Amino acid sequence: MFKAFGKRTTLRVTLSTALGLFLSVFFAGVALAESPVGLLNSQHNRDVYQDQHLGTYDDDYAEFKRTLGGANVRYDELGDVDAAMGREKLSKYDAVIV
Repeated sequence: MFKAFGKRTTLRVTLSTALGLFLSVFFAGVALAESPVGLLNSQHNRDVYQDQHLGTYDDDYAEFKRTLGGANVRYDELGDVDAAMGREKLSKYDAVIV
């Protein structure tokens, strides 16, 4: 492969490159899983959900949180006060689920 280097050096470079590539791919999934997501739990959402007779809001919200946790999505719960703060509070999230 590299005529200027010996076989040992070539082997070390090849193994180091392969290990670096493997670690990059392995840890990329962890980094993507930790993208911040905001989960809005407001009284307005609760009232509208109940008025439309879609089910029990608290049970469905708890199930949705379990699903996010099972999908390895890191999220922060936001309330009415957080939403009222506007962009100042919400700008740190990649997405806000309403």
